[in-house]
Amino acid sequence: MMMQPTHRTLIVILAIAAGWYVYWKTFKQLKERVDDAEQREQSAEQRAQSSDKLILSERKRAEELLVSERKRAEKLLVSERKRADDAVRQLRCMGDKLELDVQMFLRGIGLTKQALAASHYATTMEYEPYMLCTQASPGDHIAVWSDSKGYWHHGIFAGTSEHGHAHVLDIMPDGLARRPLGLFIKGADSGAVLVYKDALPLDYSLKLAQYLVEQGSVVEYNLVEENCDKFSATCRLGRPCESEQIHKIAERLAAIAKMDLPDMTYSGRNITDALLPVAAARRTLT
Repeated sequence: MMMQPTHRTLIVILAIAAGWYVYWKTFKQLKERVDDAEQREQSAEQRAQSSDKLILSERKRAEELLVSERKRAEKLLVSERKRADDAVRQLRCMGDKLELDVQMFLRGIGLTKQALAASHYATTMEYEPYMLCTQASPGDHIAVWSDSKGYWHHGIFAGTSEHGHAHVLDIMPDGLARRPLGLFIKGADSGAVLVYKDALPLDYSLKLAQYLVEQGSVVEYNLVEENCDKFSATCRLGRPCESEQIHKIAERLAAIAKMDLPDMTYSGRNITDALLPVAAARRTLT
C-alpha cells in the first residue's frame, strides 16, 4: 500500500521547484545580457573596422591629392622660372641696347668723357677706379666712367669699415642705397674725385647723404631730375642743384637746334640713326 506524501514533503518539493525556477529565470536573464553585450561588442568592432577603412581611404586620397598638387606646383614653378629667365634675358638685351644708344647719342652730339666730367662746382681729379678707396675721404663726391656706357655715375664715398669694406651712397633706378664700392666701380674704366671749391665739410656731406638714404622711400629716381649726379652735388654743396651731365646734354641739344644742319631725313629704326648726321656738324661746337 503506497504511502501518501505528507504535507511537509509537498512543501519541500514546491520549494525545490521554486528554487530551480528562480535559478533558470536568473540564468536566462544573465545569458540575455551576455548575448546583448557580445552583440554590442561585435557592432563596436565592426564600426571600428569601418572607421579604420574610412581613415585609410581618406589618408590615401589626401596623399594622392598632395602628390598631384606637388607635381602641379613643380610644373608651375618650372614654367614661371622659365618665364622669369626669358624676361631677364629680354631686359638684359634691352639694357645693353639702351646703353649702346646712350653712348652713341652722347658721342653723336659731341659730349665726350672729359666734357661730361667738367664741373662748374669742382675740379675733377681722375684715378684708376680701384684707387678711389685710398684717394677719397668719407664724404667725398666720387664718380666712375664706363666706356661701354658712355656716362659718369656719381656717389658719395662712405668710407672703409674696420673690416676693410668700402661703401658708397648713391641713387639708382632701384632707389637710394648704401652699396659696396666694388659694385659701384664694377665695369668702370676710370674713376674720379670731385674736389669742391666751396662746399660743406666732408663729415657734414656724409651725414646729409646718410640721412637722404635713410629717407630713401620718399625719393624716387628720375633720370633727369633725381639722378646720381644731382644727389652727390647736393650732398656736397648742402643745397639743391641740377645735374651737370643733364644740363650739358640740354645745352648741347639747344645749340644743335639753332645750327644749320645737313639734311637729317630719318630713315633708320631708332633715334640713334637719326643722330648720325650730327656727328659731322659737332666740330663747330667744340
